[in-house]
Amino acid sequence: MYLRKVIFLTSIVLINHIAAIGNESIGVLESRIKNTRVDTVKIELLLQMGDYFENTNYDSALHFYLQALELSRNPGNISNKKHKEKLQLLEIKSLRYIIHLNNAWGKYQEGIDNSMKVLEMLSELKQYSQKIRIKLSIGSNYYYLGDLTAAAEHFVKALEIAEEHNIQDNIASLNTNLATIHYVRGNYLKSLDYYQTALGYFREFENFRDEGLAYLGIGNIYNSMGNFSKAKENYLTALDLLDELEDHSSIASINLSLGALYYQHNDSNNADKHYQKALYHAVTANDMRIQGQALLNMGILYSKEGNSPKALEHYEKALAISQQAGHKHTEASVLRNKAISLMRLRNFNQAIELAQKSLQLAREVESLEDQAQSLKVLSSISEGQERYRNALNYFQEYKQYSDSLLNIANQRQINEMDAYFQSEQKQQMIDLQSLQIEKNKIELKRKNQMVNTIFIVLAFVIILTIATLVHFNQKKITNMEIGKQKSIISDNVEMIKKQEDQLVEASRNIGQLENENILQLQQAAQTLQLAQIISEKHNKCPDELKQIFANKYFEVHLGEEQKLPDICTVRQWNDHALILIADTHLLPVDKKLLNIALGSFVDNHLKIDFIKKPNEYLIQLKEYFRTITSSFTTGEDAFNLNFAMLHLNKTDYKVRFTSEATILGLAIARNPGSIFRPMFDYQELQLIDPTSRIFDNPGITNSFSGIYEFKLKPSDRLYLINPEKQLSEGEETESHIKLHHEVVRFIDSHQNIEISLQGEYIDKDLKKQVGNNGKIRYLAVRGIEL
Repeated sequence: MYLRKVIFLTSIVLINHIAAIGNESIGVLESRIKNTRVDTVKIELLLQMGDYFENTNYDSALHFYLQALELSRNPGNISNKKHKEKLQLLEIKSLRYIIHLNNAWGKYQEGIDNSMKVLEMLSELKQYSQKIRIKLSIGSNYYYLGDLTAAAEHFVKALEIAEEHNIQDNIASLNTNLATIHYVRGNYLKSLDYYQTALGYFREFENFRDEGLAYLGIGNIYNSMGNFSKAKENYLTALDLLDELEDHSSIASINLSLGALYYQHNDSNNADKHYQKALYHAVTANDMRIQGQALLNMGILYSKEGNSPKALEHYEKALAISQQAGHKHTEASVLRNKAISLMRLRNFNQAIELAQKSLQLAREVESLEDQAQSLKVLSSISEGQERYRNALNYFQEYKQYSDSLLNIANQRQINEMDAYFQSEQKQQMIDLQSLQIEKNKIELKRKNQMVNTIFIVLAFVIILTIATLVHFNQKKITNMEIGKQKSIISDNVEMIKKQEDQLVEASRNIGQLENENILQLQQAAQTLQLAQIISEKHNKCPDELKQIFANKYFEVHLGEEQKLPDICTVRQWNDHALILIADTHLLPVDKKLLNIALGSFVDNHLKIDFIKKPNEYLIQLKEYFRTITSSFTTGEDAFNLNFAMLHLNKTDYKVRFTSEATILGLAIARNPGSIFRPMFDYQELQLIDPTSRIFDNPGITNSFSGIYEFKLKPSDRLYLINPEKQLSEGEETESHIKLHHEVVRFIDSHQNIEISLQGEYIDKDLKKQVGNNGKIRYLAVRGIEL
């Protein structure tokens, strides 16, 4: 039921609100009305006054609109025919304002009555676009009143006008509206035909937004028919089209549908992932309807998994948003599901109160399905309270609604079977036509082959005749040349024999060299393979970090060396965790061997050396690697290894950080709230300056700027940033610090989502940054939540 409402809201075309002219106050408008004697100006001013109250006071807005309508019908004076025609158009305009007011305040029948008056006035005018918009308004109102037959009738008439006058944008939109009507009725095959027709127009106009929404509707059809793969395929197509437009509200709708699809197929992880994305895009678009529905669906998911406290937390958020937005249907669903969770916790008194409120709202919005479900929940709660008479009464009332819904469901199932049968028939006809076409193609091909064969034989005979004549002529010339060449050949035979002897000797030497090269290549390949195997056995940095921080971690690598990441080693003992990150310009195989050596050093000098004498530990580490890398390469740049070290005491959350170069940086995001705080409220990221000397050991000379020491708490976040930037001659290394700030700005814009999902969005933003900045060769970002 929810999917049908989503697609209708994204498909039905309504009359756009006609914006008021200017931003004048009511007092100014009243003064202008008193001072003017021109009726047409007075009418425009009265419409502006009504528009001022349209969203806040229905009666006041209607009062001014009716005054404008009355003045357009009974003006003070009519000077000429042109003035009379202008007043007639203003009468239509006044009625359109009233229609929009009726629709905005849910007075759909009054909107229909006024629309009929406008249609009667337009019958003598060639205002085809206005006629189509009015019929669209009437059809939409009938839909909201539940009269699908009348809605379809007006959509069809509007489509006939659009097709007659070739108004193609209206043709596309009306096909989408009719597709929605047939989808709600369960006529899936007809709905699919209308969507396919609309898609043709949207592709021609390159209207990617409406094309994406049409694919969303098609996905809903396949979802209702139980075709998971087809539904998923169309949802993802819609997502690809709308993602490029950054239409966050529509992207949220698609992710909501994908989450519901995965939920129906018991894939809780993917369902939760898409609900989270739907919430993120809905918040970005300030779409409170989808925010409420996403939070409700997440609550239902957590309730299904048995996590009642987390479900109740999301129900509370969904309830607050739906009440604020005035979405009674969603509010009724939230109250009912919250009542179910409280009933499972045996809080019967609060549960029955919420279920009764849900039933009241369901009756206000006239939703049979919601009323039936609320009555069923009330029956279960009363049974839990041992109030069996009340439980029986609620159940009997639920059964009445359930039987009505069952009849509707049976009719829909019949429609589905009919659609499937028609689809199979159509497919069989298509197959037969394809076979006939294939048969005709084969017959035509056979005839063409016969004609081609005849031409080939004729051409061959002609060519053979010409070749024979040429041959006889060439034979005469050749005999003459043979005599001359024999003497030359005899002179060259001896020279050729000598060259052959030389070639044999050269071939023997080349063979020996090739064998030696093959042996060297095999040895090099074995060495590289061995390094790869050893590296894979020892370099488990990402997996270890995920394990240490309970999967609250992400890692992003971008740039030229994306497949050749920096050197990373992680060790954990007791309540301590040590992360060492290094980068150098060595070859990939040397990097892997160096990473193994780094792990070996850390294992041999880990606990006592580092905790008691961190500076001496880092100096020994640096000297150790100077010795190791001297075997890899030589020259002035033989060793250019940059270190960053992060140590975390998981007992008191004390953190130590050092970086010997500005290119390896650290940023922290502090959460001022509780670790159980439901919403993300992180302060702006703080970039740690690696050149500050907060913790140092006087008397020891080394290249390290110092060890930065600070204290965090659970739910705070750390980000290790490692960019490699090609500096031009004379450019200061401070540019790395500027780059740190650019990266931090991107990370800071995504603090409103879980850290495990941050990598996907940060990766997308940083790819653009790396692509636009030619100086950045490589960029690595690691995110951790404590």
